[in-house]
Amino acid sequence: MPRFTEKTVIITGAAGALGVGVVRRFAAEDAGVVIGARQREQVADLLDELGGDRAVFARLDVTTEQDWTAAVATAEAAFGPVSVLVNNAARAIVGTTMSLPPDDFREVIDTNLVGTFLGTRAAVPSMRRRGGGSIVNINSTAGIGATGELIVGIDDQPIPRLADVDEISSLVPFVASDGAEFVADDGSLLGPVPAAKL
Repeated sequence: MPRFTEKTVIITGAAGALGVGVVRRFAAEDAGVVIGARQREQVADLLDELGGDRAVFARLDVTTEQDWTAAVATAEAAFGPVSVLVNNAARAIVGTTMSLPPDDFREVIDTNLVGTFLGTRAAVPSMRRRGGGSIVNINSTAGIGATGELIVGIDDQPIPRLADVDEISSLVPFVASDGAEFVADDGSLLGPVPAAKL
């Protein structure tokens, strides 16, 4: 049985491989999906694949409050108040402190940090109108740096491999689902949050 019937999901960074995978997973779970990307052309094939009754496009530069306001309005007009926000948009620019231009650094911070903040700020009022919701923030291994020692498993054993796109995209709907709070953390961080706590 689909877990997201009559639920509205906004996914940022939907033009990338992981974003496409997450969009497909939520659509397969019967969600109304808002595909957030900077340009419609980037996701035109995905929109055609899913059809207008399952997915709509929202032009979304996550660093812009106006785009977030419009994306939430698009979501509500198409499918109702937001149930799930997946902050997947990210920017990575490689360089050292001395070689990286400050504007490039600001672009990374604006996309990865400020964009997540603005998205959460825009989606929460809609989630409150729905009665609660889930926010899933996706990060990458880019923060590990040169040592690779930040990823460890049980008993400080190194994790033998990183997850692939399909594995991560299948995890995201679970983390946002009604069953996640019990399985993972007793409701402290995972699963839908009641409107009163948003």
